[in-house]
Amino acid sequence: GTRFGLNRYDGDQFKAFLFDPLDSTSLPGYWITSLEEDHDGIMWVGTRTGGLSRYDREKESFENFKHKPDDSNSLTHNAVTSLYTDSDGLLWIGTDHGLSRYNKHTNTFTNFYQNPDSINTLPTNRITALCEIPGRYLCVGTENGAMVRMSLDDFSIERMMLARKWTSIQVKSIYADSLNNALWIARFGPGIYKFDLELQEWSTIRPPDLLGINITE
Repeated sequence: GTRFGLNRYDGDQFKAFLFDPLDSTSLPGYWITSLEEDHDGIMWVGTRTGGLSRYDREKESFENFKHKPDDSNSLTHNAVTSLYTDSDGLLWIGTDHGLSRYNKHTNTFTNFYQNPDSINTLPTNRITALCEIPGRYLCVGTENGAMVRMSLDDFSIERMMLARKWTSIQVKSIYADSLNNALWIARFGPGIYKFDLELQEWSTIRPPDLLGINITE
């Protein structure tokens, strides 16, 4: 995925898929932000301006899903930032304005937004990273550097990492490490964070200091 379309490499040559405003079965936008293959082998494509797209391998075409201002059950926003398939096979879509869950069996979206009157809510509406951890929780990273975990059963939310006000250190990536029973979080700038899922403890791995030594707290 690039800022100018999607490229597929078959081991011998590339084929480019581009946005065509006159073709409703083309990509819905040039700028590709995320790719995800679900449990059924369906490839999903997130775009910067055109919403979500499902790739049809046989027809080599795309079915597109966009935000509809008059439909509260449509995709939350057309700026897709992240994609993740949970253990139930449902697709989660992070956007610039909220979080969506798509059920392909019912062709419906369930949407989640920040509630400024509650602590147990999304820290902000701009989602930047998604990952599932044991216990059926979806970890959600956000632009303001905060992270929460959402229950996949009742959608309740708990804070795991607090926001950093007046800074720009968004959560860039979240990775569930099953080998070490840990969660790794990359934040823009300050280093990598490790959360021990068994001990429920945080540690921080910072960039090398002047002596070339990694500092771990």
